[in-house]
Amino acid sequence: MQTFTERDSYGKGNTLDSVISQLQCLLTRHQEALAEQKDQDTIRTLHFWAEEYAAGDEVARQALLYRGKSLLEDVEYDMATAEEDHARAVEESPAINRQEEQKMEELRQVRLHIQNLIDAMRQLMRTDTPVVH
Repeated sequence: MQTFTERDSYGKGNTLDSVISQLQCLLTRHQEALAEQKDQDTIRTLHFWAEEYAAGDEVARQALLYRGKSLLEDVEYDMATAEEDHARAVEESPAINRQEEQKMEELRQVRLHIQNLIDAMRQLMRTDTPVVH
């Protein structure tokens, strides 16, 4: 299996394996928060490809490598929109309860993780030389 290596913004070596592992953890750990997002088809597609990749599917690897970043950008955009909508709702009605605020904070954290994954995938896509492991 070919794995592409590049340095991420934190200076650590990054491989497609590690990025997909992080994606799987994110999708599993925050399944409930992500379930409330608009684009469930995209989230399910990412989850499916990540599982197939873990099982050694070459097609899933190619799909994640070449389409994963744009799908994550779609999810991140939807989350940013939800965050803006929530901010407007708080301005209009400051009586937003604590549970809603905790939910939005979790979504902010998920969004930050997605942004990091997007950056990592962008770096992987810039890599010209495959490294065979």
